[in-house]
Amino acid sequence: MKRLFFVLFFAVAVFAKTKDFVREYEYFASEFDSRVIARQNASDRVRALLLQEIGQVVIAEQRMETASSHNKFIYDNYTEKITGITAAVTQMVILDEVWTGTRFFIRARITVDPSEVSKRANEILLNHQEMKALQDKNVEITRQVERLNSELSRVRTRAQATETFLFGEINEYKLKANEHLSRITQLTRRNEELSQRHRIEIEVFKVEIENYKIEAFRRDSIIASLNAAISELRKELAAAKASGRQATQAPQQQVVVKREDNSENLIRITTEPSGALIHANDRYIGRTPFSYANPPHGQISVRVRLPGYKQHTWNINYDGGRQVLRKVLEKSPQ
Repeated sequence: MKRLFFVLFFAVAVFAKTKDFVREYEYFASEFDSRVIARQNASDRVRALLLQEIGQVVIAEQRMETASSHNKFIYDNYTEKITGITAAVTQMVILDEVWTGTRFFIRARITVDPSEVSKRANEILLNHQEMKALQDKNVEITRQVERLNSELSRVRTRAQATETFLFGEINEYKLKANEHLSRITQLTRRNEELSQRHRIEIEVFKVEIENYKIEAFRRDSIIASLNAAISELRKELAAAKASGRQATQAPQQQVVVKREDNSENLIRITTEPSGALIHANDRYIGRTPFSYANPPHGQISVRVRLPGYKQHTWNINYDGGRQVLRKVLEKSPQ
């Protein structure tokens, strides 16, 4: 008999579209309650009992459906959710009411579709579960974002440290490059100075070679003149011996050789250090120490110049004889 009753109840609960829930309630008023207040209190109470009964029916359906599908069902505050949903989709109808002055009797009915209420409850519950899942997912995403932000901060810190290190290296290389460029500039300037000095020395050597050639030509001319005079003298002596005359009686011819570089007429030019270029009246004549033989009489400007030292000039009025010019050269400022 019990099994049959369960099957019939299950069939009614599952297949019925709508169902009437009727409940009676008797409210005992206090000496301060009026009829209106007693009626309102009785209505609120019978409505609460009806909604509670509907919620129990819906929960029973949900349990049976959940047991048949082997799904997990959440009952946290589910009765309150069912009550709230039922109150929103139903309306209570008062069937009978009696007021005796001390008590208020009320009989009311609520017609509801338990399946619709269950469906809406499931939607709310599923929305709640989905919201909980989204919240959990949002928490996980927030944790991932915090982790990524932390990693990004570490990466930025490493990048800044690397950038600072690289800038330091670049600045050091720039300093070294500037030092090398400065050294190259100094060496280039020094090379140009040496090249200029070598060009001057080559020109000086060329002039000295030309002077040596001139001096050699003059010596050769003097030697040729002397040889010619000696040859003439020998011829005269041979002719005198042949004619029988005594060599002592023969007139002697004296050969006078005039030296162009008379040692009494010269200007001796010396400097410390030696090797300075000498110009007399803007004409190169040699390098110190040097003896300027047979200089012209009158005003003579003698200038000496040595690379790395200040040049010096003597302005003299030469009237013959031997004269000495000495100078300790001063270094020129860098």
